[in-house]
Amino acid sequence: MKKSESKEIVHVQHPFFVFGPLGHHHGAQRKTFSGVCDMLDLDVVDSRLVFHHVRSRHLVDAERFDDLRCNRHPITGERLSGLARVIRGNSLAALENVVLWHERDISHSSAERIILPDSCTLLDYMLVKLEELVGGLQVYPERMAQNLALTKGLYFSQAVLLALTRAGAQRKSAYEAVQRAAMKTWKGEGTFAENAKSEPEIAAHLSVEEIDRLCSLQIHFKHVESTFKALGLD
Repeated sequence: MKKSESKEIVHVQHPFFVFGPLGHHHGAQRKTFSGVCDMLDLDVVDSRLVFHHVRSRHLVDAERFDDLRCNRHPITGERLSGLARVIRGNSLAALENVVLWHERDISHSSAERIILPDSCTLLDYMLVKLEELVGGLQVYPERMAQNLALTKGLYFSQAVLLALTRAGAQRKSAYEAVQRAAMKTWKGEGTFAENAKSEPEIAAHLSVEEIDRLCSLQIHFKHVESTFKALGLD
């Protein structure tokens, strides 16, 4: 900021140099965070009536909102999901500013004076509430195991398919073999692992031990410790 020598006028640097790139970087972070909030609300607390393997402790009775007496609403998760839309909306305004960074244009300023302070204040509140939500989750591992068992291992199909292609099988034939094993499982003819072992195309490339390894939960947990460590949760 500097003053003109001839007139007492205050000149402010162009928005690009003040907070253009910084605002763009923070905008991407804000948009990512809003997506995380939506994911948590939808996948962790919003649809647990059916699965019931995790729930929020911040619940209110459904009669205040709808006619589904079996529901209890995760109010904090729903509040974060709604506020996430505000953050994404502000991020859109920030992204539209980008195309004019190279111009001597001050249309950025009017939007940035609103979206920057509002978004930062709102994010601070959302982070506090998100910490409360995640810290207070009630988890039911026994129910998780029951839900997984209901699928008879169908969710292992991707791991088997990728292993087949790595072992040299053609993508199309590998897909068809895995699909046949999965369809048998859907019809109640044993588990996916059992049906995979009986498929000639799969058995030709993968041993019984390899299929058992691929159809084990441990293959999905192998990076848990390193992930927690990277996040500072060890």
